Amino acid sequence: MINFVPTWPVAISLLLISFLPLLLVILSHGPWKVIQPGKRFFVAVLTTWVIWAVAITLGSAPVIDVVTGALLLAAATLAMFTFWTLIAWGFTISMLLALSRTSQPISLEEWIMAYTNGKPLAAFSKDRISLLVKLGLANHEGNELVITSYWGRRVACLTNLFRVLFGVLK
Repeated sequence: MINFVPTWPVAISLLLISFLPLLLVILSHGPWKVIQPGKRFFVAVLTTWVIWAVAITLGSAPVIDVVTGALLLAAATLAMFTFWTLIAWGFTISMLLALSRTSQPISLEEWIMAYTNGKPLAAFSKDRISLLVKLGLANHEGNELVITSYWGRRVACLTNLFRVLFGVLK
């Protein structure tokens, strides 16, 4: 006979899977608001995993159940990360939302201005460049932008490898 009652590690993982989006909502408003979306996601995930680790240490369970629970929570974390990046930083979705805020057809230039909140496209480019610099993937050298020799080149190489591997690069 099959037992459909989840073990303690699986049950706590399933509970925390539903807690993660709720925690993101809590951290998005009110006194616990975390302004930066990336930091907000990190705090929510870290909190969720710390609660899981503490809960797991409070009970005893076979290793296979602990691994199963961890894999469930890891899969949910990755799925939530994908969703979060789309709503927080997704360029195409953001462009669609900018178009949805208009009540009539608009030109490409008007669409860009709607997306960038009235700023030229160069402002968007500068924002993306500042992110590359902040992540240590690029640096300013005078008026020029250069890829960093260690992290920037490795991330670019790895990304190209994955693009070829998954048939994205033509």
